[in-house]
Amino acid sequence: MPQTFRSMTGFGSGRREQGAVQVQVELRSVNHRYLKISAHVPDELAWSQHKIEQRIRQRVERGSISLSLEVDVASQAARPVIDEARLEKLWGEACSLRDRIAPGESLRFADLLLVPGMVSVDDPIEHHDELLPLIEGAVDDAVEALRAMQAREGKHLQVELGKIVDDLRKSLGEVETALPEIAVQNRDRYRTRVEELLVGLDVAVDNGELWREAAILAEKADVAEELGRLRGHLDQFAQLINEGGRVGRRLDFLTQEMFREANTMTSKMNRFEISQKVVEAKAEIDRLREQTQNIE
Repeated sequence: MPQTFRSMTGFGSGRREQGAVQVQVELRSVNHRYLKISAHVPDELAWSQHKIEQRIRQRVERGSISLSLEVDVASQAARPVIDEARLEKLWGEACSLRDRIAPGESLRFADLLLVPGMVSVDDPIEHHDELLPLIEGAVDDAVEALRAMQAREGKHLQVELGKIVDDLRKSLGEVETALPEIAVQNRDRYRTRVEELLVGLDVAVDNGELWREAAILAEKADVAEELGRLRGHLDQFAQLINEGGRVGRRLDFLTQEMFREANTMTSKMNRFEISQKVVEAKAEIDRLREQTQNIE
């Protein structure tokens, strides 16, 4: 059964709310040889970064991902908290000290609230156990949206790659059709060339030996073997894009092998119009490679 074929390019966002707390996560992905995550997380939420990255790595294998995390808390959600035990103890000590040093002097209770640390603000961001599920939920939503977009882009890539494969097969078919004629031309050309080089030399060459050497030279210039291997790589390429899944690395390897075979063919070709067909095939392989760079 075909698997999902995905591009590495995509965008996804997720949002979770609970009470006065709102969590927003955005993911942007482009192609990369491996998985690279660049997280933009506020300093006060740095504790969550490792958990976020782990969650992404569970579902994404390749790509350069830029992540942004924002947590908004409504102003009314932050409430003052008084350290009552400390205040009670400090009030008792202050009263005792006043009675010993300045009996009858008034002591203002409100003054004690100004002591550093006596009154603090209960910030929901500091409640990690309560905030983490919201962050993870927003990350999951963003990843799901990202993967959906990558799958849509992957379908377009499949169609485009299929067209390029068809064009490449057409170019290779034209080269293959011309091979028998090229082999004969090469054989005759090599024989004629040897005869020309021997003119004026007192060298006797057996006619059968001359044809045999010409045939050997023609065989060395033959590209049937390279063409066969190139077709084999192309068939594997087509099979992989039809099967889908995470095949980007294998497709990239196959395009490199195709280029190697095409370059060898170009170096052997001595007939201009056929050499041009190989050059066109190389251009199609280059198109495959460019598109393959964006496949997971």
